[in-house]
Amino acid sequence: MRANVIAAWMLAVAGIGTAHAASTPLYDIVRFLPKQQTSVLAAKPAGIPVVINLKLFGARKYADDFTRADARANAKRAIAATIDSFVRTKLAGHALLKMQTSPRVALVLTEAEIRTLARDPAVATIDYNAPSKALLVQSIPFIQMNQVYASGVSGKDGTVVIIDTGIDRAHTFLGAGTSRQLSSLNACFRTYSPYCANGSSSETGTTAGDATFLQDHGTHVAGIAMGRNASGSSPPNGVAKSANVIAINVFRSDDYTYDSDMEAALEYVETLVDTGNNSNKIRSINLSIGGDRFSDSCDLVKSSMKAVIDRLRKKGVATVFAAGNEGYTKYVGSPGCISSVVTVSAATRQAPLAVASYSNVGAMTDVFAPGGEIGNCIKSSVPGNGVDAYDKMCGTSMAAPHVTGAIEVLAQAFPNRSMAQILYALRKTGTNLTDTRTGPKYSAPFIQVMNAATFLKTPSADANDVFAKPVVVTLNKTYQGSTAFATLQSGETHHVVNTDGGSVWYKFVPTETGQVSITTLNSDFDTVLAVYAAPSSVSALGTAVAKNDDDPVGLTTSILSFKATKNKVYMIAVAGKTSADRGRVQLTLAPVPANDNLAKAPSLTVGTTVAGDTRGATLEVSEMVPFGTDTHSLWWKFKAPASKSYTMNTKGSAIADTVLGVYTGSNMQSMSPFATNDDFGSDNLSSVTFAATAGTTYFVQVLGYDTNNVGPVKLTVK
Repeated sequence: MRANVIAAWMLAVAGIGTAHAASTPLYDIVRFLPKQQTSVLAAKPAGIPVVINLKLFGARKYADDFTRADARANAKRAIAATIDSFVRTKLAGHALLKMQTSPRVALVLTEAEIRTLARDPAVATIDYNAPSKALLVQSIPFIQMNQVYASGVSGKDGTVVIIDTGIDRAHTFLGAGTSRQLSSLNACFRTYSPYCANGSSSETGTTAGDATFLQDHGTHVAGIAMGRNASGSSPPNGVAKSANVIAINVFRSDDYTYDSDMEAALEYVETLVDTGNNSNKIRSINLSIGGDRFSDSCDLVKSSMKAVIDRLRKKGVATVFAAGNEGYTKYVGSPGCISSVVTVSAATRQAPLAVASYSNVGAMTDVFAPGGEIGNCIKSSVPGNGVDAYDKMCGTSMAAPHVTGAIEVLAQAFPNRSMAQILYALRKTGTNLTDTRTGPKYSAPFIQVMNAATFLKTPSADANDVFAKPVVVTLNKTYQGSTAFATLQSGETHHVVNTDGGSVWYKFVPTETGQVSITTLNSDFDTVLAVYAAPSSVSALGTAVAKNDDDPVGLTTSILSFKATKNKVYMIAVAGKTSADRGRVQLTLAPVPANDNLAKAPSLTVGTTVAGDTRGATLEVSEMVPFGTDTHSLWWKFKAPASKSYTMNTKGSAIADTVLGVYTGSNMQSMSPFATNDDFGSDNLSSVTFAATAGTTYFVQVLGYDTNNVGPVKLTVK
């Protein structure tokens, strides 16, 4: 099973705080640095955009403190003191952006500076500060907004936040000259030059969120989310047509923003929400922004940003991201890959309903909304040199603000419903849409806002809220569900912690005896997970066979494994850690490989090739990962028959990018790297050659570079 591997994982991945060879590839020092871009980035005179993560005593305590108003100020002071001390002594003279809710500093460093700081004992990790771009291209009736308006609801008094390229404050479609523009709260965050208008990396105030020359994207997005045409001409309005707006500009003239800019902007919104018990009724944040691609969640990669997003959601604020416009049928962009955001893929803007040709769609897609199709795009506001101008654009950038506006309207109409319940209603009542393009056939609901409103009037939980009506599950499959309206039944006790909220139930009857792994990875809330053997009723559960709160690698989702007996009935409960933790459940069951654990490593012999599958595999207590971020490892052992050099490689593995490690030691706590390799030459597979001593046993670890590389592997010994 996985256990607390955070410190070991970070040290091993980044080489931080330890000596590393001058030949160590830069992408194995800077976490999440794309391999294919490393040489280009390192050659840039300006350096590489990075975020330095500093060590902070009691970091987990401070993370928890941000949910408590009485401790928030003290936590921020401790973080600021840590950052200021490091900047003063180690980064004097550098232009940088400081985070407020985590000990992180964003700046540009040369390769030499990065290698020096990587050895500093105050540095926990160094991350690549990933760039992102704005995502461009009769939609209002198509999502049923005309019916919603007829019911008297249009987002009045609520506020949407547009984190984008800024807006044209003079545009009447966006409420120029009215109280709908909360201009004094506008902001700008730009880690790197060119900076905000005041010459620094951050600015707040009336003009701080203004769009500059050629920045039309944010004005267009804002118009879709909350625009209203007082003259009655076309377009008549956006979605939340009576809502207020706050604009935050995070883009430079080169059309790029960075993770640090978005994180700082989200921290600023959290401060606004914390002020006066969210007196401005901020309910949704739109970021039509993205870059890179992920087939699965990027929660570990974007853990600091996710922490802010999770806190906002608990305070009733949804964060909406566009999925991206590269036409991927298996991936979404970043940060839309974070499990707890609302990730929006694009569909046509009118019947017949279909996935837009350019839209990214993947496992992390939450909903579809109108983004338009090339030649039939979405008309909205754009800057017009002092006149009201409009233009048509297509993209997931246009789809996302449809959802942002819909969330605002539903939150106004149903103030007593949680954000998890509003998002559940949008997903549950939408029209199912399947991506029929070449590739995996992912499906998600196309939002129907009136349907969601009708449901929220008289909501109901999923059927498996009841112990007697579980969803039957099998191995190697993933199941979706929700705890948004789940309850604890009469006689049902808490499962993992004494604060967990309503549960949903699953039934598993194994066809073979063996170890089984269950995970709630990709669920969008803080889960707890428990398994019971053959309980007769919900009031007679007995002691759990296995249970888990947080996945020990640093996620708030859960993972456990247990020995399942053939034909025995097991009941699986999924709940939130507290009654406020609710949302979309994703449950996956997989057989645990026999050699998942070091203690069960099978023997290797010279001249043979062995096979394995990393799906269902985990990390153990203190287990290191030599490179990358994957957490699915397999183990073998090799007793050298003679004192000579041996070669091991992963040639023939089905996954494209492997990592290979050879260790000495007698148990996981004493493992010491002996030979490691990420990429061999131009091949993303791995190979090591090492001088062995006769009679010595070496342990061999194989895994993928990241969670996009999980599956069948091969290992050859020569």
